[in-house]
Amino acid sequence: MFLNFVLAILNQHGVAMDTQKVTIIQTFVTICCGSLLFSRYTKISDTSVMVLAGIFLLLLLTNFTNTPNVKTFYDCLIIPLYIALGASAFGVKERWMNGLLLFVSLFVGMEILAPSLYSSMVNPGAYFTATREWVGGQTANHAIDDGLYIGAYRGGGSIFSLADHRVSGPFLEPLSLGYFSIIMATYFASMYRGSLLYRLIVIGICIFLSLLSDSRAASAIIIIGTPILLLRVRVPTITSWAVSPIILLLSWSIYYFQPQFLTGDYFYRIGLTFEGMDQITIADLVLGRVPIEHMFDSGYSYLLHCVTPLGVFPIIWYCCGLFTRRRNSNPTIFLMLSLYATTTLLLGGAFFSIKTASLLGYIIGIAGLGTSPLQALRRLPKNQFTSQILAPEEIPSDDETRAMRSAATQFFS
Repeated sequence: MFLNFVLAILNQHGVAMDTQKVTIIQTFVTICCGSLLFSRYTKISDTSVMVLAGIFLLLLLTNFTNTPNVKTFYDCLIIPLYIALGASAFGVKERWMNGLLLFVSLFVGMEILAPSLYSSMVNPGAYFTATREWVGGQTANHAIDDGLYIGAYRGGGSIFSLADHRVSGPFLEPLSLGYFSIIMATYFASMYRGSLLYRLIVIGICIFLSLLSDSRAASAIIIIGTPILLLRVRVPTITSWAVSPIILLLSWSIYYFQPQFLTGDYFYRIGLTFEGMDQITIADLVLGRVPIEHMFDSGYSYLLHCVTPLGVFPIIWYCCGLFTRRRNSNPTIFLMLSLYATTTLLLGGAFFSIKTASLLGYIIGIAGLGTSPLQALRRLPKNQFTSQILAPEEIPSDDETRAMRSAATQFFS
């Protein structure tokens, strides 16, 4: 998650970084993470294997018919990798998640209260200038001169104005801070087992972080989605599958009809996905040949280039855990994450950035396991059993109860 943060600090203090070095280091770290799958048993369903195989074949097709680009494999398979890691881990320590939020909050606070100290320590502007060609090729930029991310100052002014610039913290750029806030809010609203008051406070912190990043999409998703998770509303599973096509269709309708009640840059952002698509032939679309002008400004255009129209929805559904979740897992979590993925892909490809994709995949892998009766027993104090934490259909029979009590006694003894 914080690899670029560490590299930026090194770059600022004498260890020069460039695109090649960052690519090699990031590939090495990903291989190390992938090797952890061999340290314990990880079961992948037949459906998941078939979907991943289909995605891989589509990636081969587009790399064969277009200019080969290994990065497309990395971007499309990074979240499935971390989903498998999360499923193999079976859980995450709550104090680790608390520490993660505290760490991010500390550096966000440093950037707000002592921006000169933050810039002298990290300097995202210098790091991205050295490692991103599109940033290095820019003319003079006020944000880069201040040691911040190139987009730290919004062109039309900040929407929320909680700081004099869009805050990035240890993620180096504001979008990832907003996306991190969504993932953490989802975890604390649905998976964390602390008190309701504590969870509400943490969710409030996540909303505050998303506001500081000036991410309108992140703030809206947290405000809309977390109450549903806190109230334990169980939505039909089909809803999660339908979110992506519905939102994409709704976005196209907004782009086509351009209702007058929407102002600002909404039409521009949505138009990056649909502009020029009517000029593409079906043959080019099937081979992933999309207009390159906006390919990196729209996650959907990038996915069309990577996996063609056949793979767009399957890869989104997989990255939201819909193919890997078990029946007894909470479907509302995956609805929230589907809303997150579908909405943010309209804004670019940052959804696939390892800074947040690693955490997203790990949380999805854990959430997809659900809570079996025996796992629920193990989370209780000694010699205590209750069915209150189980859904009605998960309550075991008398024989199963006796067997699990015996297993739990042996486990705790």
